[in-house]
Amino acid sequence: MRMWMVDTGIMCRQHLLGEHVEHHMFAAHFAKKRGIDGYVEHNCVEPKSLQSRHKALVKEMRRRGFNHNSPLKKVSVRIYPDVRVNKKKALKDLLSRCKECCKRYKVRKRG
Repeated sequence: MRMWMVDTGIMCRQHLLGEHVEHHMFAAHFAKKRGIDGYVEHNCVEPKSLQSRHKALVKEMRRRGFNHNSPLKKVSVRIYPDVRVNKKKALKDLLSRCKECCKRYKVRKRG
């Protein structure tokens, strides 16, 4: 599971929809009060931004014509309230993994 926390416009379809699903997985994880140490250690989660990031993903999904019928359940994310994803590192990681995201990034950067 991962929150990329990068510009949603550069994400390919797979990463956009994948992160969206993972937000629902994180919400379930938090609802069950499970630890997230591994996600924190690997720069994969920003609990405080779960709701706002989900909204940004949904906005981009709708902009691309995708349907969205899965509101994110409100959950307490009191654990690790100050944890932030290193956005520069996440972007670098995403672009190194995905040719489509890299292509979208270059187009967006030019425009």
